[in-house]
Amino acid sequence: MNLKNFLLILLHEVVGAAEQLFFKTSVNNFPEGKLRGIKDYLIFLGRVFRSPLIWLGFVMTVAMWLVWLAVLANLDLSIAVPLSSIHYLVIFAAAYFILKERIDKKRLFGALLILIGIILAAVR
Repeated sequence: MNLKNFLLILLHEVVGAAEQLFFKTSVNNFPEGKLRGIKDYLIFLGRVFRSPLIWLGFVMTVAMWLVWLAVLANLDLSIAVPLSSIHYLVIFAAAYFILKERIDKKRLFGALLILIGIILAAVR
């Protein structure tokens, strides 16, 4: 895999991580409460569609799809999809460093296994 393809995959994963961060940050700002009935879900949907961060997340979704099409134009699917697992690691790091989420040893070990899998998939 050449540098261009690696950078396309990395761009795809960073844009995807931004998408998830926008979504999570937005819903974290919603008032807490259980979604128990239709009324609760309708109120939740109203908040979703009024949130600028949700809309920015939607823009990131479209950008991610466009970058993914460029990835697929340049790589075999059997290589591109396993490499897109970098997404899990980028989200993992973003959750820890940006959202200040707690990471336990079991999740850290899981991330290490994903990294090993990515390396094995990338090496020919």
